[in-house]
Amino acid sequence: MKNILLTIIIILVIMLSSCASNPTISNKENGLTQETNNIFEPEPGKSIIYGKLISESTSPQEGVVVRLAKVYGGDSKGGAYVLDDSNSPKAITDENGEYYFFSLLPGEYVLIVGNLDSNFEIINKSDNEPIVYSISPGEVLQIDPVIISFE
Repeated sequence: MKNILLTIIIILVIMLSSCASNPTISNKENGLTQETNNIFEPEPGKSIIYGKLISESTSPQEGVVVRLAKVYGGDSKGGAYVLDDSNSPKAITDENGEYYFFSLLPGEYVLIVGNLDSNFEIINKSDNEPIVYSISPGEVLQIDPVIISFE
């Protein structure tokens, strides 16, 4: 009887693990999207954004504050983004220059790096327009490494 019960439990575990969906990593920088298996899994209805900050000499930037400003309305050339210092998502880079935003509400965001009181950068495209990162529910978005010009 114990062997039958153990066999049933093993079969159930195998069946449940094969049903779990692996989220994908999207890298939408410059219109590219790549999908791969991912170790992160967002909460239901939420999303994850992560990336890396490097200096112009490609060294990882540790201890840098990274914020997400919510984008409201508009199209590719319009709209506004809002950064609320106390409520906007915030992360600090680790020793590898990596940052992670877990449990994000789906939507559009602009990445702002640095100290808002003194030295910060809004991550822009080559035409100086802010890059708008759009995430859907259940999505994991990996942002290409961002080169920052201050240390």
